[in-house]
Amino acid sequence: MVDPKEITVIVSNHAEMDHTGCLVDVIDLVKPDKVYASVKGVEALDRHFGLGSRLTAVRDGETIGLESVPMTFIETRMLHWPDSMVSWLPGDGLLFSQDAFGMHLATYERFADQIDIDILREEAGKYYANILLPYSTLIRAPSKSSEKRGNTHYHRSDHGPIWRTPDDIGTIMGWYGEWSAQKPGPTVLIVYDTMWQSTALMARAIADGAFSAGVGVRVLPLTAAHRSDVATELLGAERSWSAVPLSTMGFFLGLPTP
Repeated sequence: MVDPKEITVIVSNHAEMDHTGCLVDVIDLVKPDKVYASVKGVEALDRHFGLGSRLTAVRDGETIGLESVPMTFIETRMLHWPDSMVSWLPGDGLLFSQDAFGMHLATYERFADQIDIDILREEAGKYYANILLPYSTLIRAPSKSSEKRGNTHYHRSDHGPIWRTPDDIGTIMGWYGEWSAQKPGPTVLIVYDTMWQSTALMARAIADGAFSAGVGVRVLPLTAAHRSDVATELLGAERSWSAVPLSTMGFFLGLPTP
């Protein structure tokens, strides 16, 4: 354990409130010499908390020395906020990856290699689908760059377990490469809502047709399926069809997506 009063530097990689909700209290407690954030992060934190001159902006690629330990900051704008960045300790091979490579999973285990691989894929996929999927085109370049950084020994996300072995890091990087590529999968996903069950009949007819053609099918009624689960299913879908009532008169929106 570290005495909070021994902390001399705070780094804010992301200004969203689940990361910074107690930042002001922590600053008042530890009284750090510096509080670092990206340029956009300083703007956001100043608007949130009025911290102003108590913040120090760092730029993309900038390296600072923490006593004998260098730390480099890499901006990852819009992954998933404008202020987002990651912090890299090359000497330890440690990447504080902020929201990247994370999941909404709380366990007694701290490391990914202590958790069943199927649980990791499901939870990492759900996190990616609901938070990062819209930014897949922005993820491809950072992912390729990270793959070339061969001395990464730890990916420390702000959500979920720590990725600490080469195999585990290769696994999560592979998943991100797969998901960001957005290549069609083997399943037809049918999502619908209905008032008088007529749309449900349409959805079942489409499902029956796809199934009879030998295609995998997932049917998700919005009365029973949470929207986060729907988003997760999109990661592996070949084609999606949605039907949502536009009015009580029975107009429906059908959107086939290649």
